[in-house]
Amino acid sequence: MGELLTHLSHSQKRKPASKGAGQYHRLLGFVQTIRQTGGFDFLYLA
Repeated sequence: MGELLTHLSHSQKRKPASKGAGQYHRLLGFVQTIRQTGGFDFLYLA
C-alpha cells in the first residue's frame, strides 16, 4: 500500500491539476474497502 501512496504523491507533484486525481482517489478508496473486506475475488471478476 505504501508504494501506491508514494506513486500517488509523485503523480500529484507532476500533474497537480490533473482532472483524474479525484477518480484516482475514489479508486484507491474502493480498493482499500475491497481489501479490508477480503473481497479480492470481486476485483478479479469485475
